[in-house]
Amino acid sequence: MQLARPTHQSAETMNELRALNARFIHNFVTNDVPSHDAILHPGFINIWPTGQRWDRATYLKYWATAFDPQIIVYWDVRDELITIIGDVALVRATNKHTRRRDGNEVTGMTTYTSWTSFSIRFRSNVKQREHSSKCHQ
Repeated sequence: MQLARPTHQSAETMNELRALNARFIHNFVTNDVPSHDAILHPGFINIWPTGQRWDRATYLKYWATAFDPQIIVYWDVRDELITIIGDVALVRATNKHTRRRDGNEVTGMTTYTSWTSFSIRFRSNVKQREHSSKCHQ
C-alpha cells in the first residue's frame, strides 16, 4: 500500500474534505440539486444497502425531493471519518434520522462512504450506504 503524500494529509486538505462533506449534507437537507450536481463526478453511482445501483441522473432526480421535513422529523450527522490513501480520500459519516411512516416514527441510521480523488478535484464518485432501522410505537 502506498502511503499518503504529506500534502494530502495537511490541515487545509482535511478542512476542504470536511467542507465538501458538509456541503453534501447541506445539499440533501435543502434539496439543492444544482449544488449537489456540481460536486458529483460524471460517472457517479449510488449503491443502496440492498445492492441496488442508481446512475447519476436517477440519483439526482431522487435528491430533488428526498428530504421532506414533514416525513424526516429528526436528522443528524455523526462519526465523520476521512481516510486518505495515496491520491484517494474516503469520506464516511453516519446519519441518524427519524421518519414518520404510517403513523409510526421509525428511527434509522445510515452510514455512507464517498470516495474522491485528488486528481479530479474532490468530486464524489461513489456513495455506498449501510442502513438499519427501528420502529417506535
